[in-house]
Amino acid sequence: MKQLWEGFQCKVIVEENQTAKEMQESLVKFLTSDFHGSCDFCVVFIMSHGNSSKLHV
Repeated sequence: MKQLWEGFQCKVIVEENQTAKEMQESLVKFLTSDFHGSCDFCVVFIMSHGNSSKLHV
């Protein structure tokens, strides 16, 4: 996925092995940053193989 989007000349940010809380914090950090203000579009992929019983945000 990373190589595909980099091939489109997109900036790719990868966050790995995060808990549900860490994912939420990463999204809030992105939303409140100035980075995306100069972007034409944004794509967010959330990929997981985790256990849903551990999702306590």
